[in-house]
Amino acid sequence: MDASEKTLFFVRGIGDRGRFVRDVLERARTSLEALGPRALKISLTEQANPRFSLVPLRRKNLAMVSVTGSVDPSAVIRVLEGCGDEVFGYRVDESIPLAIERTWPLGERSPGVVLLTLLVKHPELDREAFMHEWHGVHTPKALRIHPMWGYVRNVVRERLTDSTPPFDGVVEEHYRTLADVMNPVRMFGGPRRFVAGIVEVMRHVRHFLDLRRTENYLLTEYRVLEAAQDVDEKRATG
Repeated sequence: MDASEKTLFFVRGIGDRGRFVRDVLERARTSLEALGPRALKISLTEQANPRFSLVPLRRKNLAMVSVTGSVDPSAVIRVLEGCGDEVFGYRVDESIPLAIERTWPLGERSPGVVLLTLLVKHPELDREAFMHEWHGVHTPKALRIHPMWGYVRNVVRERLTDSTPPFDGVVEEHYRTLADVMNPVRMFGGPRRFVAGIVEVMRHVRHFLDLRRTENYLLTEYRVLEAAQDVDEKRATG
């Protein structure tokens, strides 16, 4: 694994959410740091889902572990296996159209919330057409309409196990407050534009995504280890 390569690992499960969070943030986090990654980020379903959301949110516990550097993927999977019912991972190509400069201590909970989307391309699109719709059309649309604070795109390059679900991409949308995501007026462009914003976004996501298989989760983020130069490099190439 190259020193600058990024790998995403996921843990999904049912059961007590508090125990799930403790298993990931206390037991697994220490073991993951001991593997010596260059950068490490953990995002997970720490809070209960809101009762109402225009964005359909999955109810399962989920943790996403982002690893950069020369770490054996099988070692990460072994660490995470005790935290949930399902563990899987991907090698990805990351770009950051909208970067967040960290102003809080490493290891502490990041401000705001993360809307995580595990993308599956529309079956009628080939890979090239999907990438054009995602990067060339949807990204500028999302940045124009949504009040995002940060935006990270991860294109799946390789699945790490035979049982890894066939997602095509992973999107991390960062918002300063929960209300920015849950309030349709704030999420879709403001009082005068939100109805048109909802129609515009939903029409396009139906065009380029398989919405039956695409999954959304509301996460909180912890940046555990960070190589500052990586952010600058990804911002320049994103």
